[in-house]
Amino acid sequence: MKVKAVTRSADVFERERPSDLQPLQRSYEPIHRPFEKAREYVRALNAVKLDRVFAKPFVSSLGGHSDGVYAMAKNPKSTVSVVSGAGDGVVKAWNLSTGKETASIDAHTGIVWGLTYRPDGLAFLSCGEDSTAKLWSFMDLSRPQSTFMASSQLRAVDHHYTDPIFATAGDVVAIWDESR
Repeated sequence: MKVKAVTRSADVFERERPSDLQPLQRSYEPIHRPFEKAREYVRALNAVKLDRVFAKPFVSSLGGHSDGVYAMAKNPKSTVSVVSGAGDGVVKAWNLSTGKETASIDAHTGIVWGLTYRPDGLAFLSCGEDSTAKLWSFMDLSRPQSTFMASSQLRAVDHHYTDPIFATAGDVVAIWDESR
């Protein structure tokens, strides 16, 4: 590759304003640039790291919601099972190994803000804009196993690791017993 450098004589250079800077003469001799090799090494390493960052880590997408997805939860007993909740109140169960939707539920009126699995992985909880938290069993997804009414919108839900209780967050944090 042939590189042509543009050079201008300093004698011809005239400042248009007194605030204009004088042209600087730079030497590209290696003796005058002792850190050039190290600087190029760092630049090369950074370029390799950026290539790895942007190396297409995207595997696939789970298309099926008609509105934006606002909540997701992973099954603690399975590496391939997740549920997602959307802005139209629909909760979908997915199989990650196949990328297919396994169930679709009209769970809430309004946005589904929170999802969590029960520790046994056989049921999950959803909460939404309609001020309800619902417990869904995978054995029967036609209707919720239990419905818990709150006084305001619920924004998040999480289940205790061993006990049959869960917490919701909205205007207040509330602890619920799913057996009542």
